[in-house]
Amino acid sequence: MGEVLLGDTPFEYGPDQHAGWIEYRGMILRLPEGASMHYPVSPFNSYSADNTSAAYANRLIVTCTAKERPAVFRIEAKQ
Repeated sequence: MGEVLLGDTPFEYGPDQHAGWIEYRGMILRLPEGASMHYPVSPFNSYSADNTSAAYANRLIVTCTAKERPAVFRIEAKQ
């Protein structure tokens, strides 16, 4: 996948497109098997005309389906 700059360009990475982890500001998030990433997801804003938030409020969402056992996300400090 390489380095991604979060901006205006949407993207989606499935389980076969990432290496099982995300690094952000010195922290590594280890993803469970089958996880997908989606960007941007705009939080609901009841004060806007279309109920969406400004671009600076967009979020990167990681989703996965828990099967026989719970999905585990691990956070590590980069060394």
